[in-house]
Amino acid sequence: MEEHYTQEDTEDITLADKQPLMNSYQFHCSTMLPEFFKGKHAINSRAGMVMNIAFMDGTEPQLQEGQLSTWKQYDDEYPCRIIRRKRIFIKGVNVVLFVVQLKE
Repeated sequence: MEEHYTQEDTEDITLADKQPLMNSYQFHCSTMLPEFFKGKHAINSRAGMVMNIAFMDGTEPQLQEGQLSTWKQYDDEYPCRIIRRKRIFIKGVNVVLFVVQLKE
């Protein structure tokens, strides 16, 4: 399981100008399952790092797989591509999880 930004740090993070519930630290795509390297919206192994970003159901940005967006922390902005969007149930809460790959 990857490490996450603290709740205080997450308050200064946005994806498409929406504040997430949770944001993992960046991790190398080599740790991803092989299924993420296939299909229409696959991870590019020569591009940037990957992150998991979760939002409470109903508060997520209206982004679809394959779309480009912007991930921000404080004044730093990074273009990213949505690899996967999935609605999941964690500890009694419905969340929408985005897997994004930052562009370097």
